[in-house]
Amino acid sequence: MARKTFIKIRRGILEAQHTDRLGAAWYLFFYMLDQADWETGVITGWKDQFAADDLQKPISQIRLHRQHLEKENYIICTKRQHDQIITINKWKDPRKDTFEEAESIQESILSDSRVEPELSQSRARVEPELSQSRARVEPELSQSFKSPSINLHSSSSQISDIKIPDIKREAEFEDKSSNSETVYEDCFEDGDPLRTKKKKRSKTDPRSALPAIIAYHRITGIYPPRPNYDQVIHLLGDQPDEKRMQECYQAWCARGYNPTNMNWLLEWYANGGPPGKVIGKNKILVGLDAVRAEQERLRAEQNGK
Repeated sequence: MARKTFIKIRRGILEAQHTDRLGAAWYLFFYMLDQADWETGVITGWKDQFAADDLQKPISQIRLHRQHLEKENYIICTKRQHDQIITINKWKDPRKDTFEEAESIQESILSDSRVEPELSQSRARVEPELSQSRARVEPELSQSFKSPSINLHSSSSQISDIKIPDIKREAEFEDKSSNSETVYEDCFEDGDPLRTKKKKRSKTDPRSALPAIIAYHRITGIYPPRPNYDQVIHLLGDQPDEKRMQECYQAWCARGYNPTNMNWLLEWYANGGPPGKVIGKNKILVGLDAVRAEQERLRAEQNGK
């Protein structure tokens, strides 16, 4: 994959301003440094698919991180017909930097060799004067810093005035501080802290455990809207007739009606079954059929009078 024996980067890339800007795209930037031309810092014939194959990353990730590096002004992308040209900003030939660094070290060594004789001569002139002044000042310092003697026969009140540091307490504090370990916060690869998601409290309606709601869910596969819970519970009761519910719901879906509409339960189930079903001598009628039947019944009564 790599063309160079090693990748040389500037130490400034490890500063916070660069690590924050590079983020998770740091690996792609180092890969580009490895692929760039020594002298110009240009990568010709760049394709995201080639980088994805070399780095064993998804091409979508390579494309996203390349666009991020271009947005942060680390690179310049020039599109061509079949590929791109990547230009690394502020590029300097690492070989020239190494040569210049070696020259600067050599010059510093030569300058030190020229300055050293002059320093030795000045040191030889100054050292006798320093030794004489030291011999004159040291006796005076030794007399001024002599500690006063303590009278062993002094009163207990005077001795109690002398404050002795709590050596034991300081030693315990030092032990605790030395044994304490630094606790680091868990983080992702790009340095962002890893925050655990708080579990959301369950908002399950306790009425969902009632037989009416359970039967409704078993027949339809969904729960009724919560505003209609009481209506369903009142209609079905504690012992719902699941056979009649199944019959009404199947007929409702077979006619192409909306499966989430509750009229199959509120009208058909409440009236005894789907329209057209005969119960005893009576035929169940709903909708317009029920209106027409009622009108005919009223006419018959009027004619009979």
